[in-house]
Amino acid sequence: MKTLFRTLTATTLSATTLCAGAFFTAAPAQAAARQYVVVIAEGASPQVLDMGKAYLRKADDDAELSTSFDTLMTTGKMTDAGADSLSQMQGLLENAEKSGFKTGLVTTGDLTAVAPLFYALDGDAASALTGAGAKYDFLAGGGRAKLGADAGGKIKASGGTYLNSAEALDAEVSGRVLAAQADGDLDFALDRDPSAQAGLGELATLAMDTLGAGDSPFVLVIHDTLVKKAIDTKDTPALLEQYRELNAVLADVQARRDDNANLGLAVLMTGGGATPRFTSQVDAEQQNALFVLSNLSLSYAGAGKALTGANDEAITAFVDSTDGQYKGFRLSPQTREQIIAGTLNPEVAVRAAYESAVKVGFDGPAAAPVAYTLGFDAPNGLVAALQAAVAAPAK
Repeated sequence: MKTLFRTLTATTLSATTLCAGAFFTAAPAQAAARQYVVVIAEGASPQVLDMGKAYLRKADDDAELSTSFDTLMTTGKMTDAGADSLSQMQGLLENAEKSGFKTGLVTTGDLTAVAPLFYALDGDAASALTGAGAKYDFLAGGGRAKLGADAGGKIKASGGTYLNSAEALDAEVSGRVLAAQADGDLDFALDRDPSAQAGLGELATLAMDTLGAGDSPFVLVIHDTLVKKAIDTKDTPALLEQYRELNAVLADVQARRDDNANLGLAVLMTGGGATPRFTSQVDAEQQNALFVLSNLSLSYAGAGKALTGANDEAITAFVDSTDGQYKGFRLSPQTREQIIAGTLNPEVAVRAAYESAVKVGFDGPAAAPVAYTLGFDAPNGLVAALQAAVAAPAK
């Protein structure tokens, strides 16, 4: 079985701390700074949370497991979130920077496409993000190719730090930090090679450590696009492990709140027009589906990529019952020959073999956005509260 929890750079979380019941309950220490972490999970919804929790319970063999999302919904406050809440956050980090906050953005998407939502950028996004006048303190995600081959030199010339690989995250950081971890978007958590590319959890942890050093006031947006991508592409293994990664991110923030009552958390789950659901109501079939999914070490897309151009030996290793990435993946001789010949898309073959077994469809009812806050109130809705918070001078 694949490794179920991944090590987070800078702050290591054990498996037990990812469950809501594992947090310390001592009275939070009062800190001097005002700090806000805003988690935006595109495509996430109550249906995703329910399926994700069921998956973790099966994968971790813990029928009573309580997640960080459970803690959020128990201790946080649900608040209004309109269908256009994400777009209404336009300029959020720009305004925070003007008020004296340190600011940061961690995204699984392309930085040149996502950063303009939160910062006002002059001219070309790549130039604005790598120039000496860039307004962020910490920026991490994908889009390395679009930032340009000279991005590292520009950042270093202005006294900043450029982190272009997972290995680079071990370096000492100073000044403005730009961590471009992939040429395009980051990979699904399930497919990511941790030796080559840092993921959302590692980058979020480093961002909070860096921005919060010395109890500095900061506003950090942690933006996940991969739940939505998994739903749009109907990639169930990718979706459920992306839920795990988000759960770990929330665990990290909530643990920090135990020591700092002035750390506020906001979570926006944007929902969407399609939601996952079990196509079977038989509990035994659902449990078997979750068991099958918990033993897959690549997404459907990742498996298809791994098998593209594979010869007979590589396919045999891929499906090996002990060491294979897709243990027990049954291929007819004809299908094997078609994959080797390049006449059959291997992702199509993988999906055909597993979709009926996992009993998951993506035709559930549309889900409205859901938002929660922890550590601050939002009587007029999430966006209004965040914009008001960053408009006040940082203390």
